[in-house]
Amino acid sequence: METTRNVLNNFIESVVFSEVNDEDDLGYQDPFVTLEQKKRDKQITELLSEYVKAYKKKVFHSSICRYIILVPCMLIICLFAGILIYFSMQMVGSTSQIEVPDIVSFVTACISFISLIIGLLTIITKYFFPENDEQYITAIVEAIQKNDLENKRENAKYQEKKTSPSG
Repeated sequence: METTRNVLNNFIESVVFSEVNDEDDLGYQDPFVTLEQKKRDKQITELLSEYVKAYKKKVFHSSICRYIILVPCMLIICLFAGILIYFSMQMVGSTSQIEVPDIVSFVTACISFISLIIGLLTIITKYFFPENDEQYITAIVEAIQKNDLENKRENAKYQEKKTSPSG
C-alpha cells in the first residue's frame, strides 16, 4: 500500500504543469465542437469572468456595509442599554413610591424599543445580504454545463451517423 502511494506521489511530482491561456494550447482538438459552440463558449467565459469581477466587488462592498450597519446599531444598542440602566437606577434610588403600572410601562417600552431595533436590523440584513445569492450563479453555470453536454451528445450522434457506412 505504501509503495503504491510513493509511486503515485513520485509520478505526480514528476509531471510538469503549465498554465493554459487558450483551449488550443491543450493539444487536443475535439472533433465534435462547432464554430458556433466555440463562439458560445467564449461568450460564456466572458460572462462568467464579468460575474467573478462583479462578485468580488460585491463581497468587498458587503463587507464595508456590514461594518457601516453593525457599528451604529451596536452603538445604539449600547446607548439604549446605558439609558435603561440609568433609568432603572433612578427608579430604584427614587425617594418617591414606585407604582407597579409605572414599572410595567417602563419595561414594556424597553422591550418594544429593543424589538424594533432587532426587526430593523433583520430587514436591513436581508436587504443587503440576500440568502440565495450564490445559488443563482450556481444554477446558471449548471444550466450552461447541461446544455453543453447535450450539444456535445447531439453533435457526436450527428458525426457518427455521417461517418458510419450505412449513413
